Amino acid sequence: MVNNLFTRYVAMKHVKYPENRNLLVKHRYGGQLYVFKGFWKKAEKDDTFHEIKVATIDDINDCISNNKELSNPVINSELDKLEYATSKKFQKNVNDILYKNKEFLNETYEKTKHYKK
Repeated sequence: MVNNLFTRYVAMKHVKYPENRNLLVKHRYGGQLYVFKGFWKKAEKDDTFHEIKVATIDDINDCISNNKELSNPVINSELDKLEYATSKKFQKNVNDILYKNKEFLNETYEKTKHYKK
């Protein structure tokens, strides 16, 4: 349940909103992707997806902390499981979503690929 919502949240954040189109997966099965941090650079998918997972869990926990009415034992338990579970399914889901939406992400890449450090 939470894993699917979590994956959809991350995908929506990086695909739907142009200001967040900072990841580009050109090759579905390769181990690298492009990350925009003022300029585009290659990065390892595993490392990047792990950073996204940790940051997203932190965002959700902050939201729950600031809105006590959102807190419930089931969600908290699921977040704990997700935090300590293997990342392979999450990584595959996010990778597939980014790859399927690469035309949107590639548009941003093409506009900004000449940016330098």
